[in-house]
Amino acid sequence: MIWLHKLLLKFKPYYLLIEWTKVMILPGFSPLPVYTVASFFFMEIGKDELINKASSLAYNFMLAIFPAIIFIFTLIPYIPIPGFQDQLIKLIALVLPLEAYEAVKTTMMDIVNNQNSKLLSFGFILALFFATNGVHTLMQAFNKSSLLMETRPWLKQRLVAVYLTVLISFALIFG
Repeated sequence: MIWLHKLLLKFKPYYLLIEWTKVMILPGFSPLPVYTVASFFFMEIGKDELINKASSLAYNFMLAIFPAIIFIFTLIPYIPIPGFQDQLIKLIALVLPLEAYEAVKTTMMDIVNNQNSKLLSFGFILALFFATNGVHTLMQAFNKSSLLMETRPWLKQRLVAVYLTVLISFALIFG
């Protein structure tokens, strides 16, 4: 790609654009011009670190969805609204394809109608663990993007990630 850049520099509009980005500073990037930010961004893409961080974030948050679903479904029998479970099963039957609904119907009926504190705890702990992994990875990505070196010990990083995960969860639920 360097050869393409050198070739394009021979054209005056491209050259002027590059020179303009070397002096143009966007809000939020205070001391750094656009050219420096863009070159850093493309270097990181070239190193595959950016793509690895993005895939790691997506993986951890997607992995947290399934235990969260288990937690939410095992929480349903504790809700004291008459007929709520039956309405929920009917709604799920409408949303899922017939074959998929028939495959999960008995398991779902068991989970939704019977209180199971072990499965509830299991779902909560796994959802918290995987969501915390995602938040921790996000913290590392923010540190790297702002060129900061992490000085906190591993346990303190994890505790901050747990705190942020719980805070974000409460904000999503009650906010």
